[in-house]
Amino acid sequence: GWIPRRSTKRATRRRQKMELNRLQLLGNTRDTMRKAQQHLQQGQRRFQTGDMLGAITELKSAIELNLQDPACYAMLGICYLQVGRANDALSALQQAADLAPNDPEIAYVLGSVLLEAGQPERAVQEFQRCVKLDPNGQRGMEAKQLLEELALEDGVPAAAAQPAPEPKPQPKSASAELAENLNF
Repeated sequence: GWIPRRSTKRATRRRQKMELNRLQLLGNTRDTMRKAQQHLQQGQRRFQTGDMLGAITELKSAIELNLQDPACYAMLGICYLQVGRANDALSALQQAADLAPNDPEIAYVLGSVLLEAGQPERAVQEFQRCVKLDPNGQRGMEAKQLLEELALEDGVPAAAAQPAPEPKPQPKSASAELAENLNF
């Protein structure tokens, strides 16, 4: 009789309420992602104009909204490096590498920052990963050259039988050069 019908109505209302909650959650998720993308775009604009502190604020806002974009973390790392926060830079770049382990650009940037931070062993690992991921691409070739230079500095013969590269004028810093040549 009436008891099953009543429980069926209650179950139907419960299912409808759960579906409504699910749809509201999806809407919030879409809205959150849209806001996160806006923060990322604003961070990119501020980065390009040289406003590193503004870029850091925007990029952190994007990340706080649960944006798991490796390029966002990588750009945040470069911004931190530009303002002298090396530990924060390494942390952000490591997060980028964890999110995109097959991205040679991120491996190269992380290797460069590690090298600048006085961690040549870890830098070599990242440069080797970059070469493995993109052996014939621009970053892979640059990483190969850096590996050869590092091997020569350590007194170890370079793997490839190539003459030592011509000395280049010293750039402002590795991070400044990276900031000008990012390809995300």
